[in-house]
Amino acid sequence: MKYQTITVLLLISTFTTLFAQQEIFLDNTPKEKIRLNNVRGIDLSASIMSDEYYPFDPFYVDIHYQFNYFQELRLFSSFGVVLKGGMKMNRRFITKGGIVDTGDSGTQLLLNSLINSTYGEAHLVVEPRWYFSYFYRYKAGNAALNSGWYIGLPVELNSNLTSYISFSTNPTLGFRQAITKSLFIEGGLGVMPVFHTYYINSTSYCPTASLKLAYCL
Repeated sequence: MKYQTITVLLLISTFTTLFAQQEIFLDNTPKEKIRLNNVRGIDLSASIMSDEYYPFDPFYVDIHYQFNYFQELRLFSSFGVVLKGGMKMNRRFITKGGIVDTGDSGTQLLLNSLINSTYGEAHLVVEPRWYFSYFYRYKAGNAALNSGWYIGLPVELNSNLTSYISFSTNPTLGFRQAITKSLFIEGGLGVMPVFHTYYINSTSYCPTASLKLAYCL
């Protein structure tokens, strides 16, 4: 019994010493040395957005698929900017009828073709990001590939390379999680403001959700 008691006490002392050493090491890590990493790679993503004319209506949605090359550059310790470019395939559709009859058959056909359509675009994105949980995740050893919660403000330029150019922004709350040393998954929720100028000046706010899989080069 005496030997067992001594053994238990030695084990407790050993573990206490190890944890104390780890805590001292983590607490002494200078905050200025905890910084985002610069990463680059390719990503595949899918996002869904309510239609700009029917915000918050689940029967009117746009789905976007993207393939991009991206670079994420550190600006400050927990602030960075994502630069990316690539191709986007958009699918706009409705899941119920009831298009408003304008009395003009030509316009009616045009509305149908716009609401149920698939079209491609080239796009460029500049997205400032704040990884507000990065410091704490780094101390816990969970910040690989800049994993953690972030707030982003992407500004996107879209064009079909022939007839139009459009700009959009989508304030986003997201989370990134590294799967391996080179692979991460990322999801986000946002609200995209859409400015209407056709008939009356107004603004609608369309909720968005996205999911991304990225490979770092």
